[in-house]
Amino acid sequence: MAEFKIEASTLSVGDRILITGPTTGALQTEVSEIRFELRPVTTAKQGQHISIPILQKVRASDKLFKLVPATE
Repeated sequence: MAEFKIEASTLSVGDRILITGPTTGALQTEVSEIRFELRPVTTAKQGQHISIPILQKVRASDKLFKLVPATE
């Protein structure tokens, strides 16, 4: 599990994310579950501290970015 604070926008189950950091590198994955205050939620809102399952090790300094498909 990895913990993050949502600083902008929202994050939902099924969203594609990118986690980056100097040691972690770049890790792309899909959000399979979000927990807020230990309870499962489908969407996390700005300001919330959440946890999501991540298969690889992430570090405290890593940043999470929501990947948005390009519009045509």
